[in-house]
Amino acid sequence: CNDECGGSAVLDECGVCEGDNTDQDCAGVCFGDAIEDCNGECGGSAAEDQCGVCDTDLENDCIEDCAGEWGGSAIKDECGVCDGDGPQFECIGYQGNYGMFCSEEACEEYLLDASDSLPTQLFLGQNYPNPFNPTTTIDYGISTLSKTNISLYDLQGKKLKTLINSIHRPGYYSITLTLDNLYSGIYIVKIVSGNTSQIRKIALVK
Repeated sequence: CNDECGGSAVLDECGVCEGDNTDQDCAGVCFGDAIEDCNGECGGSAAEDQCGVCDTDLENDCIEDCAGEWGGSAIKDECGVCDGDGPQFECIGYQGNYGMFCSEEACEEYLLDASDSLPTQLFLGQNYPNPFNPTTTIDYGISTLSKTNISLYDLQGKKLKTLINSIHRPGYYSITLTLDNLYSGIYIVKIVSGNTSQIRKIALVK
């Protein structure tokens, strides 16, 4: 078939000189267009979807998660963050109303809806009872929307514990303090709200 006298070249089934019949499709048709589907069926219509499932259903057999992964488990949290941990911004409102929010802005909206009688300046009351063993209560007041921190110190100024650390709206509050793991002595409670601070000495007697 190569016009070579005495040569051994022959035509294959598709008429290709020295061919090996690779021009046949899966149905044995020369130069045909039949192909095997994902199930190995010649001319079949099964296809593998985004989830790796081979069938004739064109719909995906799983869903795409928020990270764009088919069959993944990531979902959006309450704040709209994919695979997030949900609200992380802590707010404490009037009379200790508590909430977790997605942003500082959302917290401020929650805190500013108060119409209660408000303190005119930062206030840190003396604890009661005083002396105490081991539990006492401290009242305090916040005059402006601000980040507020209340911490416990020893007389050398070493911080022992953070009692409060969150944004407060204006209002009156109270906290209960239990010091069953400390020795008898005088301790200092310090409140910082905005640019203002106050301290009180408290006496633990066991």
